[in-house]
Amino acid sequence: MIIIRLAQTADAHAMAHVMVDTYLVAHQGQMPEAAWQKRKAEWTYDVSARSWRDYLQGMADGEDPNDCVYVAEVADADGAYPQLMGGADAPLKLVGVIMAHPAQEEWLSNAAEIGAVYVLESSQGLGIGRKLMQAAAAHMQKLGRTALQVGVLTVNAPARNFYAALGGTPIGERQFDEEGFLLPEVVYGWSDIGAVV
Repeated sequence: MIIIRLAQTADAHAMAHVMVDTYLVAHQGQMPEAAWQKRKAEWTYDVSARSWRDYLQGMADGEDPNDCVYVAEVADADGAYPQLMGGADAPLKLVGVIMAHPAQEEWLSNAAEIGAVYVLESSQGLGIGRKLMQAAAAHMQKLGRTALQVGVLTVNAPARNFYAALGGTPIGERQFDEEGFLLPEVVYGWSDIGAVV
């Protein structure tokens, strides 16, 4: 069973593990080695957890009311995901994270932007990323956003294929600053956010 729900401050530590592990695996070889090594050295689980905890607490306190963060958990009560769990009696395991907010640089009018979407490598290919995208898009649509966009490293073929499979089309290019290195990104967009929902 896959559960998609709004993130809570208590999720920060598990979210940090998903973000750090997935980011480092996904982007190794996609950026200059010096940038990747610096990120690996400085972006620890504790640093990421603290950042998520502060951000989620701020949201709970009414800051950033137009943002959303969802997590994906799996439970293996029916034995469908044995590769993800420690056994039939294992508790829920957090395996994915998505964050969305109003686009700061709108490539499409009234767009929301996916700021991050990460699913543990062992959980990819099960539809979890799609479900996270649907939840975030539905949330942003309820907040009045009519379009959706996401930036992805130009060299990140798996992510580009994922967004294309969801109906996203390349709508622009920009630079992303990673540890002082400017990396080229492709912006994928959906002019109708409802197409993702």
